[in-house]
Order: sequence, then C-alpha cells, then structure tokens
Amino acid sequence: GDAQPAAGAEVLASAPQHTATAITDSAGRFSVEVPPGAYAVAAQEGPAAGAVDSEVKVSRGQRVQGLRIQLGAGAHLSGSVLRKDGSPVLGARVEVRPRGSSSTRGLAGTAPNGSFSITPLAPGTYDVKVFTPGGARLEHGPLTLAAGQHASVTLTHEPTASRESPGPRTSLRGRILSTTGAPVRRFLVDLVPPG
Repeated sequence: GDAQPAAGAEVLASAPQHTATAITDSAGRFSVEVPPGAYAVAAQEGPAAGAVDSEVKVSRGQRVQGLRIQLGAGAHLSGSVLRKDGSPVLGARVEVRPRGSSSTRGLAGTAPNGSFSITPLAPGTYDVKVFTPGGARLEHGPLTLAAGQHASVTLTHEPTASRESPGPRTSLRGRILSTTGAPVRRFLVDLVPPG
C-alpha cells in the first residue's frame, strides 16, 4: 500500500485503571510502558484517527511489538444530556468505550446547554456512558461509527430526590500539567454544582 508513517500522532493506551500516551517519532513508531492489563490502543493526528482492532493484553515483563494503527478519517460523536423536563445537565462526564471494553476511547464534559462533542474517534462500535454530577449513570449503545461519520445522540435522565441531594462540602485542589509535565498557567476550571 501507500501508507506513510504518521509522525507526531498521539497514541493512547487505556485500561480501566491506567492510561498512557505517547507521540510517534518521524518514522511513525511509538513506545509506551504500561502495567499488566488489557488495553485499547488508538491514535489520532489532527482529524484522523485509528485503533488496534482488539484489546491488547499485556503480561508482567512482556514486550508487545508490531502493533499497527492505520489512520483514516476520524468519526465525530456529539449530542446532549438532558433532564426529562428538557433542561440541560451541566458538567456530566461523557465517556465513549469500545463495545465490550471498560477502556475509555473518548471523553468530554457537557457544556452549560448540556451539549458535548468527541472527535476524532477511530471507526468501530462503541458504548456511550454518562455520569452526572448528581451520581446518575446513563448508557447508550451499541453505536457503530464509520470513518468520517458524524453521529448525534441525546441522553435523558430522570433525577430522583435521594440521588440528587447535596452531600457534605469538600475542597478540591490540584495542578494542571501539560503532556510534558510542565505546569499550565491560565487554565479555566469550572466547578459545577450537582444536577
């Protein structure tokens, strides 16, 4: 074929308890160290995306070689998370996972109008999982996305008084770091009340 190495592509190896990233070199090669587990391995470069077809199982001390990821037109998933009355759910966490996997392939938070957008995604079949600030969980799937396809979903949840009641107050502290580990300045963090 006429496939060319993708220099500077971001590679993501994700398992339920661990995620690692790497950037490909000028020959399209990457290396990432991970603890034992089953990983979904995907790559993206600009609007292009691709993934290894099945989970990659890594044992202690094992070196997995020869993984090949073909980049193509990335798929795009957008949508909204709404309450039953049509009002938006702000600050919900939206995860896209390959069907049958607990590894996250795409992640977004909902905007003030309840909308979210995740792109690029490698072609494949996915489950969409939503976690609201009030503790509700919603699921949608299976959803099959082709290369370059744009799909839109609306997820609706019905809050219950017991789940949505505010809990004890706490404080959050942290640091925002770039992919090189350097502190990021002037980064906006929104804290959203449950609901």
